[in-house]
Amino acid sequence: MGKQSKRIPISVLIVLGAMGIFALVTLGVLNLVQDYLSNRPVVEIFNIIFVQWAKDGRSILYLKEEAASEVFRYDLDTKGHTQYSVAECNPGFGTSPDGRRLVYYDGDNRVNIVDLNTTQKKVVYRLSLHEQQQENADIKFVDWLPNDTILVHIIATKNNNRQSSTFLLDPNTGVIVAQSPKDEALIGNEGTLFITRERDGFHLYDSRTLTDRLLPAIAQPINYDDYLYVSEEQIIYRMTVQSSTSFRTTFYRMDPKTLKVKRWRNLPYGGTYFRLAPDLRHYFIFSWGEDTPGQVAVYRVPDK
Repeated sequence: MGKQSKRIPISVLIVLGAMGIFALVTLGVLNLVQDYLSNRPVVEIFNIIFVQWAKDGRSILYLKEEAASEVFRYDLDTKGHTQYSVAECNPGFGTSPDGRRLVYYDGDNRVNIVDLNTTQKKVVYRLSLHEQQQENADIKFVDWLPNDTILVHIIATKNNNRQSSTFLLDPNTGVIVAQSPKDEALIGNEGTLFITRERDGFHLYDSRTLTDRLLPAIAQPINYDDYLYVSEEQIIYRMTVQSSTSFRTTFYRMDPKTLKVKRWRNLPYGGTYFRLAPDLRHYFIFSWGEDTPGQVAVYRVPDK
């Protein structure tokens, strides 16, 4: 005779079912908490005119409307503010990879580096019209790339034509070490990848291999600001599709080697000025109006 199978007691089934329901409820609650935290600002700061991520992604630096010569830092870990005195600092600056120095440009078209602890300053570059072969030229933006080179963006005029150029400086010598392949380009973190706009769309240029590839149609957003993170490992960008009544924004991740694309995270459109932190764990939305001062809100990037 065959063995008689043992039946699981109903009480055990009830307990197992209750445990399963509890696990599902707990998971649902955790997801709701995560969604709530990701949609709730970590910090909001008002009355500012410029904001930038520090290279470690753990703090933001900003200029306040009423104190343009003071640079402020907000630390996401300590939740504290620090103030630095930086004379003639214009909106459009960056921090060194170690976070100890600040690069900025002044009203005399000079690129300056200041030690945030000692406030000691040195000039590393002076814009020369003769060198640029232009009638008029001004520095409009500087930043410090993770590969320890300084990015300088210039707007110039020649024969009444507006031109732009971008190049990289050695922070120690002030020597130009690389030039953008186009008048206007977005430079990746390592200073080797460039996103340029051609007649047929955005291209990815690699200065090491001198290759220039047209990005696929799914990686052709509206403008440069839609490319949120560019490195040799990944490119993160957003695509916005607008209809007569609404618009929908999707965030993607692209492999620079294969140009393969997949969906990334569910994030909001981003308001006026949207920037991901270098560690991709947070993002900020900086918004302003014609008659209203600027404000920034920092959010966590959700896990999915």
